[in-house]
Amino acid sequence: MLSSDRSSLLKNIEIANISLRLNFSTRLFFGENLEEEIGSFCKSLAPSIVLIADSFLLNPYAKSLGEKLGALVFSIPRGEKAKTKKTLHQLIDALLEKNVGKDTVFVALGGGALLDLVGFLASIYL
Repeated sequence: MLSSDRSSLLKNIEIANISLRLNFSTRLFFGENLEEEIGSFCKSLAPSIVLIADSFLLNPYAKSLGEKLGALVFSIPRGEKAKTKKTLHQLIDALLEKNVGKDTVFVALGGGALLDLVGFLASIYL
């Protein structure tokens, strides 16, 4: 559940809560020009943001979104080929090099393989 102060940050965003059979739930955010509101929401959770995008989305979206969010931006190859120990270790090394701490929100921009990798990264890094 969102606290009331966090809910006010999301007033112009539709939120779909999805409950899965595996005792797990997630939220999807829908709307236009969400950068400021999503940035405010992320900042209410932690003081720093890391945006990890697939290489296909880096130039058209991720760099611009990263600037608007005040996020560190990293890119990885697109697709299943990115789900490797090598890519995971490269991301961990890059995060350590930038002194990224546990007080960080990870934002993933890409498809399922990237979301899998970033979710796993968050579970072992944060």
